Amino acid sequence: MKYSLPKLWLARIPEIWDRTLPANFPKSSSEFSLSYGKQEILDAVMEMEANLGTDESIIDSVVPEGSVCSGYLGTYDVTGEAGVETLLSPEKVNTENIIAMHYDVDAEEWSQIEDAHVVNGYVWGTLESFSPIAIFTYIKDIHAETHVDGLSGSSFIVADGKAIKIAKDEEDGKTYVICGATGTKLELTNGTIVIGGSIDGTPVESTSVAVAPGVEIPTVKIVGGSVYVGEGFTTVKSVNVFAENCKIKSLTGSYGAVRTEAVNYDLNGVTLNFMGCGEGYRQVGTPNPSFASRCWAKDVNMKLVNVTDELTFIGQNCEYFYVHNTYAYVEGGKHDYLIMGGSNDGTNTTKMDVVDAEVGIFQTTNRGNVADAKATFVGCTVENLFVGGDATDSSVTGTTGKLRYEINASDHGSYNIVNGTEAGQLLTAEVADKIVDAVKVSRSANVTIAPELLDILGAKYIVK
Repeated sequence: MKYSLPKLWLARIPEIWDRTLPANFPKSSSEFSLSYGKQEILDAVMEMEANLGTDESIIDSVVPEGSVCSGYLGTYDVTGEAGVETLLSPEKVNTENIIAMHYDVDAEEWSQIEDAHVVNGYVWGTLESFSPIAIFTYIKDIHAETHVDGLSGSSFIVADGKAIKIAKDEEDGKTYVICGATGTKLELTNGTIVIGGSIDGTPVESTSVAVAPGVEIPTVKIVGGSVYVGEGFTTVKSVNVFAENCKIKSLTGSYGAVRTEAVNYDLNGVTLNFMGCGEGYRQVGTPNPSFASRCWAKDVNMKLVNVTDELTFIGQNCEYFYVHNTYAYVEGGKHDYLIMGGSNDGTNTTKMDVVDAEVGIFQTTNRGNVADAKATFVGCTVENLFVGGDATDSSVTGTTGKLRYEINASDHGSYNIVNGTEAGQLLTAEVADKIVDAVKVSRSANVTIAPELLDILGAKYIVK
């Protein structure tokens, strides 16, 4: 007896032979198969798949302007009831941005299913006739704008949540914002503001902005999160900024009516003018910012290694913005001002470990309330380590619920501990007793403290 193998077995294609039908998809009139019935239909599907990513792709001409195809969920042979909304694919999707393409066997061409839409993570639509259906996803590409509500700048580049990298091209010497998902490159020029999230109120799962070594554009501002000044609020789950051996103007989290779950900075060898974890404005905050406000950051983590910055806020770098928890590890570098809270109200808890850094003025609070602040120092040089706010600046009117400083032993560094302010007034023994948990210093640390401040702190000043 003579046997012959199927045609495809001679050139085994795992995507065809090994694909299995998903389980637990919603019930509808649709039935799905990976057997396309006729060889010419299978050939059409295979040709379509082979052409993806080329000039012959069926999807490029139907993707919305300013967007790119981001995924292909596969093609199934579908049968079902004509004229009735039904499931178009058993594959689950994690986006509303989908395109469904239907292969017309008679016309031998692919066409878009116009009413395809997502319901609870699955693609549904209505057809008059059935045959193979292919499902694609798309994403907005990064784009340049000349205007963004709420911000003042000469130009803007918006990532809409795609991972981007700012890098210098060694061939032409220009600096570009490069989208990892699409490969799109947009030139970065003086005065540009780079926005990692959205500007139209679209919620963003996460952002990722990376600045490569060698970038030097000291007029560029980075907004790691989203920008929104409309009604209600939008959200960003995670803001992430990474930068190494570069020079920029400033860095912030989200701006405006944006609630951010996490803000993460990892900076090494970066020079900038100022930074903080987010910004608000009068209309989005309450007199006492909290989770009830339209703008806040829940958890902030900063790793600042060899950073040179004039003004470093571990909290928000603008008013009317609530920060729940913030932590910073600061190693090396130079900070003219290092502030545990934000520019204004309000910060719940803030903790900082400072190692081998040079600091001009260190203060707990600026013009807002900091509920609980703890700072540890090792091997640092601090010209003025204020217990409370900066007493040399009359605009510093902030308050502190509780503060604790600890200066550990090191063979180098020096600290000048000076009396700070609470609510704009010099600290008194009565106030210190309420807000100072302890100022602990190693007996081997190089510390200078005025006798009058020793009297004010009393037993709260501890030599260990």
